[in-house]
Amino acid sequence: MTPSPEGSITLTAFVIPVKRLFQAKTRLSGVCTPDERQSLCLEMLRHMLRTAGDCPLLDLSAVVSPDEHLRDLLSEEFPAVRFLPDPGDLNQAAMAASRTLAAEGFSTMLFALGDLPLLTAGELEQALLTGREHPMVLLPDRHGRGTNGMVLSPPDLLPAFSFGVDSLAAHTAAAAALGITPAVLRMPGFAWDVDTPDDLISVRSGVPLLQVGRK
Repeated sequence: MTPSPEGSITLTAFVIPVKRLFQAKTRLSGVCTPDERQSLCLEMLRHMLRTAGDCPLLDLSAVVSPDEHLRDLLSEEFPAVRFLPDPGDLNQAAMAASRTLAAEGFSTMLFALGDLPLLTAGELEQALLTGREHPMVLLPDRHGRGTNGMVLSPPDLLPAFSFGVDSLAAHTAAAAALGITPAVLRMPGFAWDVDTPDDLISVRSGVPLLQVGRK
């Protein structure tokens, strides 16, 4: 737990949404077998949870997923990770997590998509420190159109989430409607997600877990 400048205790959570593993990364079907896709998704998630464990500003790491097998797959290495119920799509998962954390007294939520194999603890820390100065921090993809993560203080700051096509503009507009100018941080670990074969080719040379599917 982190003392705020006023001396009160703040609670910060890192939340990662994950599809059912057998449904994930279908756009990689041309270069990865189904087993390889599942392995890739699981290893990216493990990387992100290990990275969160190295960030001293986080009090909780949580996974939002409908996959009933994930708890068993992660429990030995990550016994402290919390699993939150997934009510539907990505935006619904973000909303449910934000409301749960706010109701439990968490002051900040860092919500990040589960396919960020280059993410570092330093980048998590930088995002959270920026979040102490701004109620909303947007973490764009490398194309500058999508949102791969965000920091919200409080967690339920937004009335709705807009992950999907052109989500960066949509989230910026949602902030403006609240009278907020969000901070925008462009960092490699948040920018480089893995959705397509080109993404896989672009990042896997320096990331051992991305060697699956190599021809």
